[in-house]
Amino acid sequence: MNTTLRAAVVGSTGYGGVELIRFLSGHPKVQITSVISSSSSGERLSDGFPHLTEIITDTLDGVDIPLIREKADVVFTATPHGVSAKLVPQLLEAGLKVIDLSGDFRLKDGAVYEKWYKHAPADEALLAQAVYGLSEVFGDQVEGLDFVSNPGCYPTATLLMPNRVYLVQVEEQALQHTMPKLMRISKLTKSTNINIHQKLNKS
Repeated sequence: MNTTLRAAVVGSTGYGGVELIRFLSGHPKVQITSVISSSSSGERLSDGFPHLTEIITDTLDGVDIPLIREKADVVFTATPHGVSAKLVPQLLEAGLKVIDLSGDFRLKDGAVYEKWYKHAPADEALLAQAVYGLSEVFGDQVEGLDFVSNPGCYPTATLLMPNRVYLVQVEEQALQHTMPKLMRISKLTKSTNINIHQKLNKS
C-alpha cells in the first residue's frame, strides 16, 4: 500500500516556502508534487534557489485550484498574511487538506487579528475550524484533520521548551513511583535466583 503523501507548496519562492521544501524533501512519507508561485509561474525554482537544484527540478506552477487538486493531497500555504484568508476556502472546497503557515487563522478573534495584522480577518467559520497545529503539543488534536493553522516561529520556540520541561517532570515523577517497585522486584528476583542456585549446588 502506497502511503506517500503528495504535497503542494503555495508560496514556494518565499523564505518560509523554500525552507519548508527543504524540510519536506527529507521526509520519508512526503513527495513534493507541485511548487507554486503566483509571481514566478513557469520559471524553475532552482534558478532562484540553486541549493534546491537536487531537490526540485520542476517549473513553478501558478495558483490553479483544479491543477493543485490533480497533483496533491495536502497543500501548504506559505503565503503573506491576508492571502491565505482568501485562498484557503477554495482549497478546502476542492477537497484538499490544508496546512497554513501564515497568521491568518491563528487567532480566533477577528478583531484582534485585524488590530495586529492590519488585514481583514478570515471567515469566522474557518477561524473556528482551524486547529492550532503545534503537533508536539497538540498532536492528538491535529491528527486526521483537514485544516491546520501552523504556529509562528516565536510561539513555537516559546512553547516547546516549557512543554519539554513539563514532560521531563512527568517522566521523573513516573520513575519515582515505578523505581521502588522495580527495586523490590529486582531484590525478589535476586533472592529467588540465590535460592535456586543453593538448591542446585546441594543436589
